[in-house]
Amino acid sequence: MAAETLRYTGQIVETRAPTPDASPAEAWDEIRKYRHEPSVLPASHEPLMSSLAAFLLNSPTLVVDMKKATPVRIDSERAGPLPSGVSKWMPTPAVAGA
Repeated sequence: MAAETLRYTGQIVETRAPTPDASPAEAWDEIRKYRHEPSVLPASHEPLMSSLAAFLLNSPTLVVDMKKATPVRIDSERAGPLPSGVSKWMPTPAVAGA
């Protein structure tokens, strides 16, 4: 759905790593494998996505109220063992057109 909405025509990589019960650190390790890509769009379910957003922002205790189909943009300048991301946007699904 995201590829269609974003008109993405490249290869979509599917992995088992970001399952809803995975830890944010496990998901980050998977994301880091693609650090050579200009951007990565992870897609999964709760509770992983809200805890991953907090982890990427280097604020693991942050509570992120993420509704279904909520897109989030977090930029990170480095792909080290611990991320240090910056929140760019998180529109509601209705605003995002979902």
